[in-house]
Amino acid sequence: MNQKQIRGGAGEEIAAQHYADNGYIIIRRNFRVRGGEIDLIVENEREVVFVEVKTRDKKTSYRPRESVWGDQQSSIKYAANIFLSRSKMSAFLQPRFDVAEVWLDGDDYTVNITENAF
Repeated sequence: MNQKQIRGGAGEEIAAQHYADNGYIIIRRNFRVRGGEIDLIVENEREVVFVEVKTRDKKTSYRPRESVWGDQQSSIKYAANIFLSRSKMSAFLQPRFDVAEVWLDGDDYTVNITENAF
C-alpha cells in the first residue's frame, strides 16, 4: 500500500466511526461495481446515505469536497442505484449523498460532513 491508500483508509475508518457515533448503522464499506464505487453506505431510521470520503492533510489549501463533481458524482449515483436495486432495504428510506471531509494533522483529525452534497 502506498501512503495515499493508507491515508485514505484511515480517513474512511474515521468517517465510519463519526457516523456510528451519531447514530447511523454502517451497512457497507467500499461497495464497488463496474462503473462506480461508494466509500461508505450508512443508514438511520429515515435515510440511506451514500458517502464519498475525502481525506487530506491540514496543509491542503482547498476543501476536499470541491474535488467531488461531474463524472465522480455520476459514478457514485450509478453505484447507489445498483446497490438499491440489489438490496432488501426498505423502499421508505430516503437516499442521500454526503461528502465526508477528513482533515489529518499528525495524530489529530477533524471531520466535516456535507449532507446532501449532490
